[in-house]
Amino acid sequence: AVSENNPEYSSGDGVLYSRNKARLICFPCGKSETCSVPDHTVIIGESAFEECSTIKAVDIPDSVRIIEDRAFLGCTELKAVSIPESVVSLGNYTFRGCSSIASVIIPEKTTELGDGVFPLCSSLKSITIPDGVTSIGDYAFSGCSNLTNAPDLPANELVTSCYSSMFSGCSKLSSLRVNFSEWVNTSGFIPGGLADDVTLDFYCPKALADGIDSADPYFSMEDGVKSKTTFHTPERTIVTKGTDEKGNEFYT
Repeated sequence: AVSENNPEYSSGDGVLYSRNKARLICFPCGKSETCSVPDHTVIIGESAFEECSTIKAVDIPDSVRIIEDRAFLGCTELKAVSIPESVVSLGNYTFRGCSSIASVIIPEKTTELGDGVFPLCSSLKSITIPDGVTSIGDYAFSGCSNLTNAPDLPANELVTSCYSSMFSGCSKLSSLRVNFSEWVNTSGFIPGGLADDVTLDFYCPKALADGIDSADPYFSMEDGVKSKTTFHTPERTIVTKGTDEKGNEFYT
């Protein structure tokens, strides 16, 4: 137990917190198969549950706003985690290698998904990303070998901060939809390494499909993937940026 006079840390039921208990710093691996994060927690700290290979379920309260880097990295038995609507940011490698998670719903208020937020989640079959997300880091879903339908990527300025190899190693990916008309790093949306028996329906702006058909290496797609891909290109893209009467930007 941490001394009550410690100026930086506190503890409760074997869990280490910051002094005011707003930040959960470390959950002891092997403590139990389930964990209910206390209601006073605002931040689940860096590596707080890292490599807790016996934990199967985590209940996160709506007091939590930030889940930091590597918070649940390597929790291979974690099957059930509910991310509350209060969470605005998931750090780098937050759920990397959580190979038992089958589905994830990103909350509506979340705006940022860090680098490698869900890579090597080999049981992950579905993920929902809301329109509020404006940043997705490198290798976000790479190695999710059972992901069949990629999440619909929001039709917003996500393109300014959406980077490489998002779907690399997603060998069962059969549907991918890119909803915006402009992008910064197109290679981030192009999957690679499809299984032999998988074909891909790629819904995207015509300019992206035309770019992939060109010789431009920036739009390169492996021949083994390109030959099994059907492009679906609407006559117009769905993104229109406007401003409402209160001056708020919106996309349709």
